[in-house]
Amino acid sequence: MKLHLNLASRGYINRRMLNLAYLAIIAILGLLLVFNLLSLFQLHRHSQQIEEMLSRIPEKRDDGKGSDLVRSADTITKQVGFANEILKKRRFQWSTFLDRMESTLPEGVRLRSIQPESGSGSVRLEGVARGVPELRSFLERLSADPGLANYFLLEQAVTKGEGEDSGLAEVLRFSLQLKGIF
Repeated sequence: MKLHLNLASRGYINRRMLNLAYLAIIAILGLLLVFNLLSLFQLHRHSQQIEEMLSRIPEKRDDGKGSDLVRSADTITKQVGFANEILKKRRFQWSTFLDRMESTLPEGVRLRSIQPESGSGSVRLEGVARGVPELRSFLERLSADPGLANYFLLEQAVTKGEGEDSGLAEVLRFSLQLKGIF
């Protein structure tokens, strides 16, 4: 039996295996280099072919197609502008507006009609109140909301209740316009 003692102060490195690993890594990197060079030459050749084909195409055509393209681009630009205007008008969030109106309406006031006027950016409201105190409370609540404070009372009139209001002897009909809503 042979006893092997290592009296060296540091660990043993198998230099043969390390050199083989280095050689394998160098071989792989060499193959990748060759592959990349071949791809580069192929792409360069393809680029030259494309440049040659492009040089065969005439610079300008005088058959009027260029001006047609400009006209069609102008038409498309006008149509996009028109579509953007429509989208800007439809951008108004009605659910938010109706939530604000619901929280603003006091008891005894009902809205019968909400008519948007997109040209002026205003909304016309028609409603019914039990009396002047309820209408005054509604107008005060509108004034308190900064988004709804720009309003104009267009008309008010005391009338007999009809339809759902038939239980009420007299109601106060009103109409107002909210400016700058959208």
